[in-house]
Amino acid sequence: MYFADEPTLSETLGVTPGAVSVFGLLHDGSDKVEVIIDKSLLAEDELGVHPNENTATIFMSASALEKIIKKTGHKYTLVEL
Repeated sequence: MYFADEPTLSETLGVTPGAVSVFGLLHDGSDKVEVIIDKSLLAEDELGVHPNENTATIFMSASALEKIIKKTGHKYTLVEL
């Protein structure tokens, strides 16, 4: 597991460093991405994510986050950080 460089982020998620979010999974190259979520995040009432740019934030429930991931065809792994 590692953080991706700028060309990889652009190719796989269509974003720049600092703007990575669940919405990048909508990008065509995202089939190469492994989604890992800190288990404690899913216990939160509200999560803030970037809408593929870091100049704004969208707030959603943890269940909405899970639905987005599943709708894109991705699976995710829960970890305790």
